[in-house]
Amino acid sequence: MMKRQFLFLAIMLFGTFTNMLAQSLQLNSSYWQLLERGRQWNQQFQCYTPAFAYDFHLNLNLYGVRGQNVTLIIYFEQPKGTPLNDANGQYNTSDGKVCATTTVTPGYDNTVYSDLVVSIPHHEVENINQGMPLYGKVRAYTSSGFLAGEGYVQVGNNNNGSTSSAPVYHDDNCYQCNNTRKCSNCGGRGTVYNPVGQGRYVVCYSCNGSGRCSFCQ
Repeated sequence: MMKRQFLFLAIMLFGTFTNMLAQSLQLNSSYWQLLERGRQWNQQFQCYTPAFAYDFHLNLNLYGVRGQNVTLIIYFEQPKGTPLNDANGQYNTSDGKVCATTTVTPGYDNTVYSDLVVSIPHHEVENINQGMPLYGKVRAYTSSGFLAGEGYVQVGNNNNGSTSSAPVYHDDNCYQCNNTRKCSNCGGRGTVYNPVGQGRYVVCYSCNGSGRCSFCQ
């Protein structure tokens, strides 16, 4: 009887251990886009400017976490292996590193996500060295800890299946100029008044002197 109980316990422990080993993330491919998402007030220039966001499209498998809440996390690193420090207390990890997240609940032991989107506002990762590549490290987390496996999205080139995209303007209804096609900052004149010092007219910083709406023209 004792031997049978021991064998049953060993089988249970082996099954639990095997299940823990099976809990993993496999990133198959990924790409990113920089998309316009509404507008934001620019305090420095006292005008509205486009608000952009990074969308990361992930093709991945999650193993052994059926029915569990799984948080997908993208850490941003520059150089690779050095996470970016958060500057404003938003979109950050508990230890103050910049990250983007989304949560999923897999319905199968092997769940495939062919186009899982994780987003983060562009300004959260804009304080970087433009001369160096920016990396996004993809990991998965449950209440039990991090899953085995990880992958990288390299922003700004075509490595490892990643692609880049220019900003996308969605239609002809421009919220900035109300379809006048004139720069809303200077009214189409190409110059704005700068009150600093004795005051003078300077080239409009929104349209660079063209007078055209920089958002739709």
